[in-house]
Amino acid sequence: DLVLMGEHIGNAPLRAELHQAMVQAGVDPSRVTFQAQRPYADYLASYAAIDIVLDSFPANGGLCLLDALWMGVPVVSLAGQWMGERQGLSILTAIGHPEWAASDEDSYIATVCTLAHQPAVLPALRKHLRDEITASPLVGARRIAQALESAGLQLKRQASDVTQAVSHKERARAVARHQLAT
Repeated sequence: DLVLMGEHIGNAPLRAELHQAMVQAGVDPSRVTFQAQRPYADYLASYAAIDIVLDSFPANGGLCLLDALWMGVPVVSLAGQWMGERQGLSILTAIGHPEWAASDEDSYIATVCTLAHQPAVLPALRKHLRDEITASPLVGARRIAQALESAGLQLKRQASDVTQAVSHKERARAVARHQLAT
């Protein structure tokens, strides 16, 4: 079955359009459920009935993907060219599952089919995905804070000659030196 969720599902014309597209594609409408927004705890609990999340495209789901993964549900994403099309790839790579990010529609479908034909694997994923997230670079406030502090100090050191320049000409030279150095 297919569950479509999100605030846009409350849009009746969109629901009708999606329903018609499903019928034209040969999908039995009784196998499609539209799930409107709900309280966060209920939303998270709904993942217990979902085996695989199909990320949206061209714009990926972003934080919603983390919700699914946190609840132990694998996500298949289609990576495109611009940032909004690559959020899924970034998240999946960070947690150690770049194989779930496809580069084209055919590999997207193949990845979904591979996961769907391995039902014995899904319970183990449900059990371990949260641990994979907590061990990933996505999580760890101390590590993130240290990286931000380090980056800030590096920027401060790099910019000190620009901020200490006494004239516009010296400032322009300092900026040009930084541009040439990168």
